[in-house]
Amino acid sequence: MSKCQIFVIHHGSENFPVIYNDIMTPVLGGEPGKFGARSSLNNRDNTGNNISERHHLWSEFTVYYWVWKNRISSLNSNDYVGIMHYRSFLELKKNDNSEEDFFKRLGLTSAEIESAMKGYDVAVTRPQECDFYDEKTSIYKQFCSSHNNGDSELGEKLFYSAYKALIENYKYKEIASSYYYDYFYKEKNPNIYFKSVFVSTKKYFEEYMEYLYYVLDYVEKNCEKIIGHEKDEKYYRLLAFFGERMTSLYIAYRKEKEGLKVKEVHRVHNATLSAFINSVYLQKQMTGVQPFVRAYSVTDIDHLYLSDYTEINDPNKTNYYCENCIGYIFKKEAKDSTTNPVYRLIGKTNGTDNIYTCNKEEYEKLKKDTKNYEDKEIVGNLFSKQFNGFVPLHRYCLTYRINGKDKLDHFYVTDKSEIDKITNAEKTYEGILGYIK
Repeated sequence: MSKCQIFVIHHGSENFPVIYNDIMTPVLGGEPGKFGARSSLNNRDNTGNNISERHHLWSEFTVYYWVWKNRISSLNSNDYVGIMHYRSFLELKKNDNSEEDFFKRLGLTSAEIESAMKGYDVAVTRPQECDFYDEKTSIYKQFCSSHNNGDSELGEKLFYSAYKALIENYKYKEIASSYYYDYFYKEKNPNIYFKSVFVSTKKYFEEYMEYLYYVLDYVEKNCEKIIGHEKDEKYYRLLAFFGERMTSLYIAYRKEKEGLKVKEVHRVHNATLSAFINSVYLQKQMTGVQPFVRAYSVTDIDHLYLSDYTEINDPNKTNYYCENCIGYIFKKEAKDSTTNPVYRLIGKTNGTDNIYTCNKEEYEKLKKDTKNYEDKEIVGNLFSKQFNGFVPLHRYCLTYRINGKDKLDHFYVTDKSEIDKITNAEKTYEGILGYIK
């Protein structure tokens, strides 16, 4: 059986949960930002042989480089390597949303990948028609209009520098001389592979990375408009977007001229955190329930539990990142009174502390103390006693000593071993909140 390693790229500016299986490795690209210091993101592109300092320009391609130089030496040439993004995954098999495991639904397991990749060198997203505001155009014009503030001079220099890089290298000279112009400048070219997510043989990945690094490195060092301005905000991710076009050129050329076996598949993309949570954690047979997720703020030292994710949907307006789904909560109260509403309040003494209770008496008491508590909402409903398939949701109060004051953080777990991993706080058990699926 072939080996397979898939790497999932995360960034410090997004707050999506880190999900993985036995072949998935999450990797943080660039600076950690306010969300990147997650314990589950202990692989970073600034270790080993790396170009992480170029992340502002190159974005995800600094992670590609890190994988290429540090993580695939143990694979054979026909083993598989892949790269996905934190909210974008290839769908190697039909997704009927019935499997409990998200990766099994997409065919992203060792066995499924080996089966799907038989006879293929690389699997990528389906090619798209190149357009700008619904008007079909050339790849060159679309790039200039979309990614460099309409600076056509910069776009011209980027494409010219890439052409020079290819024409000067005997390995890629034929791409430049016979394919480059028609591919990028021909109007209504339908054959562009957007979004750099893929699964391929190690052999193809090494060949592709040698090409891509050579071209982007050449362009960065020879485009005078970039030199000395690599950290300018207006150039943020510029070579990542340009690298997409160079990737598409490479795939299209090798497919047409060299017989590269390309599998074109659907890409599952979730633009928002809410969409991602529902896509990953909900299956079609589930009715009347909602994923109950745990989020955490490093700056506030506070855990937050939600069934409506609007509050943390915009990473620019929150300090919380989503950790995981701890179970499923009922949307409505059961008619037979076997469930209790889960009330949420926010403690305001020495920082934020989100508190959840199913005890009506406790809720009413805290609600009246408006100086120290803010009443928020009912987040859902939990069983008041245990039924088959349901487990206790335990409540703990964590007390941190910070600058001579106590900082409280209420913590809810189904697995008590989680509490043992917390070593820098006093832990007080406060009972069972309710029973959760």
